[in-house]
Order: sequence, then structure tokens, then C-alpha cells
Amino acid sequence: MSRAYAPVVLVALATAFSLLGDQMLYSVLPTYHAALGLTYIQVGVILSANRWVRFVTNNVAERALHKVNTTVALSLALAAGAGVTALYGVASNFVVFLLGRLLWGLCWSFIRQSGLVTAADASGEESVGVVMGSYNFIARLGSVAGNLAGAVGHDVLGFARTLFIFSGVSLIAVPLGVRSQRLVGDVKTRERQERPAFRGTVGLWICGFAAGCKGNAAGTTVRRLIDDVAEQIQIHHAHERFTGETRVDLVAHNAAQVANRDRLNQQVDGEIRHRAFGRITN
Repeated sequence: MSRAYAPVVLVALATAFSLLGDQMLYSVLPTYHAALGLTYIQVGVILSANRWVRFVTNNVAERALHKVNTTVALSLALAAGAGVTALYGVASNFVVFLLGRLLWGLCWSFIRQSGLVTAADASGEESVGVVMGSYNFIARLGSVAGNLAGAVGHDVLGFARTLFIFSGVSLIAVPLGVRSQRLVGDVKTRERQERPAFRGTVGLWICGFAAGCKGNAAGTTVRRLIDDVAEQIQIHHAHERFTGETRVDLVAHNAAQVANRDRLNQQVDGEIRHRAFGRITN
């Protein structure tokens, strides 16, 4: 490992370890919520709360890292993130889960901001793209591991026990984060260039938010479509002989619905790009 990029690899690994408990919730809560006394609506609020709170905490983290020692801030955020993972394991009601998710949103703002600044500090002008891409790739391995190992661990070991294990493993992130900052130096001492003025920021935020909502709506549409297909199949099995011809017609009908939805998504994407940048890009 090149010493120049060692801090990027270390902080990316720290980020990956911190994501284990968070990502496990996305794969487990939608199917295990009833055993925890949660409703579908509460699960939706819990899984989105950490994102909504970052509208505020991202700005807090950015400002704080200009004033406090980055090593200390990152270490506290990683340690608190591991603690939140353990909190999920003992949470007994919606309020505790919600508070944990809000706290995780704050932790993630500091973890993410510190990681990106570290990657920027460790890269040169000619390699910033490669370094940022490498950071995101390594960090998101934690998402894959959290979803897969979390689901398997839940089935084999149980919900709480798996989260406690993830909490302990997540603590590995703390020394990795400290080591990364020692190698790259204290980022707050780096002279920062003044950001140029940028027009249309609010408009782009609105377009980006709309695009994200549209993407989530499309995913929900697909899931509902699959559920509708399954329900229709069950109805046919229960009330009449489900012939091969009926199955083909049903699949063809729903395939056409999916195709129409995809064409609509492309039109919406093109309109968003046109409004944001003044031209349509393919």
C-alpha cells in the first residue's frame, strides 16, 4: 500500500465498519418489525430519520471540523456509532429506535465529512477522482456486509445478538480512524480555498430531492407490481384453473406496465436534467 494513499484506505475501512449495524436494519426491520412491536409506518420513519436529520447535521459537521480536532471528532463519531448499533439491540419501542437513528445521522455526518476531507487531503489534482472513487468503493463494502451478514446473522443468532456482535466489530473503526488522521495530518490546519459563488443552488437541491423521491417511488412501484402479480396468481389458483395461457397473458400485461414505467422514468430524468442544467443529456 502506497503511504500516500494509506490514510484513505484506513478511513474508508473505518467507515465500512461503522456501517454494519445501520445497513442491517434495512434488510431485517421490514420483515422483523412485528416481533419488535413496530408498524410498517414506524419502520419507514425509523429507516429514514437518519437521512432527514442530516439536512441539519451535515452543516453542523462541516462547521465543527473547522474548529475542532478532526481525530477527536472522528473517533467520537465512530465510537458513538458503535454504541448506537448496540442500542438497536436493546431497543424496546419506537421512540428508542428513533432516537438511535437520529444520533446515527449525526455520527454519519461527521464520519462521512471526515472521510471525504481525508481523501481530498491525501490526493493530488491529478488523482482526486481515483482516490474519491476508491474511498467510496471500500466504504460501501460495509453496506454489502451489513445487509448480507446482518440478514444471515439474524436468522442464525437472532436480532439482538447479531447487533451486539456488529457493535463490537464496529469498534475496530476507532483505531483505524485515528491512524488515518495521524498519517494525513490534522485536516483543520490545511489552508482551504474560498469557495466560488454558485448560482441556482436551491434549484438544484430541489431537483436532486425530486429525483431521489422519483427513484424511491419507482422502486416502490416495482415492489407493488410484484405483489400484485403474486396476489393475482393466488386468486386464479383459488377460484379457477390457472391455465398456461392465463399465466402468459398476466406476465405480458405486467411486463408492459414495467416498460411503460421505465419510459416515464426516462422522460422525468430528462426533464430534471433540462431544468437543472439548461440542456438534456443522455
